[in-house]
Amino acid sequence: MLRGAAVSFHAYGIQPHRARERWAQVFAWSSLVTPVFLGMVVGGVATGDVRVRDGTVTTGWFAGWTTPFALLTGFFTLALFALLAAAYLATETSGALRRDFSRRAILAEVAAGALAFAVFWRAKADAPALFQNLASSRFTWPVQLGTAGLAALTLVLLIRERHELARFSAAAQVALVVVGWGLAMDRHFVLPDVSLATAGSLPEVLPALTIALALGSIVLVPALYYLYRVFKLKG
Repeated sequence: MLRGAAVSFHAYGIQPHRARERWAQVFAWSSLVTPVFLGMVVGGVATGDVRVRDGTVTTGWFAGWTTPFALLTGFFTLALFALLAAAYLATETSGALRRDFSRRAILAEVAAGALAFAVFWRAKADAPALFQNLASSRFTWPVQLGTAGLAALTLVLLIRERHELARFSAAAQVALVVVGWGLAMDRHFVLPDVSLATAGSLPEVLPALTIALALGSIVLVPALYYLYRVFKLKG
């Protein structure tokens, strides 16, 4: 909410320059904190510390997501967000600005690689079930190797200033991270108590939900396309 408000007030507000600069700072800090909290929540539900009995959470407010593993996952998520943003902006800019974004993308990729190893190492202590799935599953290792290969490819492309290709390899890398994490969760939303089967919607609700989503996409997808097109032409 702060990010959305900050963009609007900074870009279209009638406040004086100093007030708009404060909104720019709000946007910057909210953009920094949001991925970290997202990663901490994702890491928290994988620790096994969040326990659910008969549909009710029986553990405390801070269970799981305040562990070192969850915090490292938060910083790992931030690094991936920074990588994507810098890689895409390096494509959309030129000159010194492009070189700056390219350098930032390289640094974010290196940080993401280091944090990925840290997350894997810490999972053994804080998220043993997830670690077991990551280390022994025949499905996760090919995905992890593919992710590492795409990370190396992205680095090479950025160093060689092939930014148009680097943004695609970076996006594919992040997509494989999400796939690998989903496989390691072993068909669970919250390890070990909430599986996909027990967390699913009521069968009688699904047809209506599908129709609602389909009708909504008829309005939403063209509107988003028009929005991005306008911003692209404006830039």
